[in-house]
Amino acid sequence: MRLADERGLAGLTMRRLAAELGVEAMSLYNHVANKRDLLDGIAARVYESIPLPDPALAWDERLRL
Repeated sequence: MRLADERGLAGLTMRRLAAELGVEAMSLYNHVANKRDLLDGIAARVYESIPLPDPALAWDERLRL
């Protein structure tokens, strides 16, 4: 995520990520199918970090948060 933040999504390449991790680019494909899969994983991590509103609040109050 740091590399994507620094370089932007277009600047995040499998080779650049592999170099950052100290591995060969092909070894990344043991963990992700392709760059789109990698970006999906990044998006999932970002969404997971968004706190959800308290379910005890009224529905209209939850929408405002």
